[in-house]
Amino acid sequence: MPIAHPEQKLAMARHRQAMTLQLNDSARQNWQRLAQAWGAAINDYVRIGNDYGWDVAGEQPELPGMQPLYPALLEALRAANAAGDAAIRQLREDWPPSPDLYAGLLEGNAQAISQLAVLADGSVLARIGASYETPRCVRLRQGQCEQLDSALLGFGLSGDGRLLALASVEGIAIHAGWQGERLAMLAWPTGAEGLPYGLALAENPRNFEIEALQPFPDGQRVLLACRSGVYVLAAGGATRLHPDAGRLHELARDSGSKRSGSKRSGMPLEIDLDMVHAALSPDGQWIAAGDQCSVHVLFDAALKPVGHIGPHSEYPDYALFAADSRQVLLNACHFYSGCSIGVNREHWIGLDTDYYDDAHPAITTLQEGARVYAAISRAGEYIVGDAHGYLRAFGHDGTPHWTHFVGSTISSMALSGDGKTLAVGSYGGAISLIALNSGERDAWQIGTGPHRERERWLFWQQEATPLRW
Repeated sequence: MPIAHPEQKLAMARHRQAMTLQLNDSARQNWQRLAQAWGAAINDYVRIGNDYGWDVAGEQPELPGMQPLYPALLEALRAANAAGDAAIRQLREDWPPSPDLYAGLLEGNAQAISQLAVLADGSVLARIGASYETPRCVRLRQGQCEQLDSALLGFGLSGDGRLLALASVEGIAIHAGWQGERLAMLAWPTGAEGLPYGLALAENPRNFEIEALQPFPDGQRVLLACRSGVYVLAAGGATRLHPDAGRLHELARDSGSKRSGSKRSGMPLEIDLDMVHAALSPDGQWIAAGDQCSVHVLFDAALKPVGHIGPHSEYPDYALFAADSRQVLLNACHFYSGCSIGVNREHWIGLDTDYYDDAHPAITTLQEGARVYAAISRAGEYIVGDAHGYLRAFGHDGTPHWTHFVGSTISSMALSGDGKTLAVGSYGGAISLIALNSGERDAWQIGTGPHRERERWLFWQQEATPLRW
């Protein structure tokens, strides 16, 4: 075989480079075309379904086959992140992050973004991984991703954004904002709080698996939901809110039966709640709590249960108070769907409703269809994230406002103090930073809202570093 001359080698290399650029350029153009066509097709489908009925809309348009373009997309993502801000801005033009067009890349990459907070300076705190996984917290600021202290287990902002709770094995510290003065240091619950006489607690109550963490406005207490229950932590110790004594006895009987085949077992109680959730009203006066096997329970400022509300789907999984603290949203799910109901404050005390009690005058059905693990409230509006990757906004009376598709199941949400930036995390390992009410919408965007995604971060397990898009 003849040996190629150096000039021939150079010419061949240039030819290969030109062919690669041509192929990538073709892939880029195909991606843009399909992204816009897909967005337009889904928006038309949803509009027809909403206006004329889903029988008229027919079958949802099929996702275009994008798998052949994935290698070129990954190459472009990695190259742009290596090159810097200007290249990333161009990347969004060349390779628009149409939410569902990279779904095939999630296999082996996906992981939950389990907590988000938007700080006063506009930076974003994120906890990467599910609550039961080894914590990894980062701070996103001005296009950079900063790894935070590995001792940080989780965090949470107060309703007004002034106070920040930071959790470590040593306890939960409440600060006056990011790197602000420490106002309190609170011990973790033991898990034995509120345990009825005669019950013993097993070791490892899974307190560190944080599902919700929110400081009270006084800066001296924090609401904690974890796998062993819902607590209010204060300098004098922890108070268990959920489960109550009756439910703890039930758990003891159930766990004893499972382990010994008898309901009369003296084995220690293991408390491991599924879908445990809790919310603190912005004014700090009310708490809503529950888990998948309970009703929704409301507590007053004295931490006394005042209302019990039956869910409107099988498994209670989420609670949120309106921004003015005058209504509570309660969601329950079944598989990938669910129902959110609302109850106004004047009905909370003494309320006791059964499952699916649609006729009760205190209950308003706010939204049907969404299984909710994350949501935010702002003036006159709730924004919930569902299991299918949609943000759905509606009023306190259930009137639909708008939708915005992000992709993958929504796992966390946070709103900036000025209300202009919404951070959305998903089980696909993505964080979307969305400019609310920007008056703009990208041609590829699926949804009806006047909002525009500014930036997306991909925390994919098979990538050496996070990818900014």
